[in-house]
Amino acid sequence: TMKTPQDIVAVLGGTSKTAALMGISPQAVSNWLTRGNVPLVHTAKIISVARDKGVKISYQDLLE
Repeated sequence: TMKTPQDIVAVLGGTSKTAALMGISPQAVSNWLTRGNVPLVHTAKIISVARDKGVKISYQDLLE
């Protein structure tokens, strides 16, 4: 299971790619990495984007 922002960003293709997929700035993604968490407002989008890439991420994966 993916739990850390680093795991999520890695599976989505890196900071710039994750930002583009999410429709946010690369700086916002860098902030996730710095803080060590992803804002709850982005969880549904992450799950959807990951699913489109064939990766299963659950809410529990993001909240632990």
